[in-house]
Amino acid sequence: MEFTKEEIEYLRDISMNHTDPKIRKRAWTVYLKSLKYSHKEIGHTVGLSQKTLRRYLQAHQDKGCASFRERKSLYTPKQVGGVCRGNKGGV
Repeated sequence: MEFTKEEIEYLRDISMNHTDPKIRKRAWTVYLKSLKYSHKEIGHTVGLSQKTLRRYLQAHQDKGCASFRERKSLYTPKQVGGVCRGNKGGV
């Protein structure tokens, strides 16, 4: 997985500031991957099984930042649009 500087900054922001703890955990997982942590390190740090870790990363790879909105994220398309790949129509 490759990440732009803007994506990494966005992931860091979501992982620290989002109101939903599950969304923060998903973003933290992808953020650590963007910093080139191994799957083993990420799983240990975040407290995820390898199966869940792979599911989170696959969801992000398939859907981009939309993967963080599966739990009705409070971030609006306007706040997200254009920063992460996978955004279709700014969503």
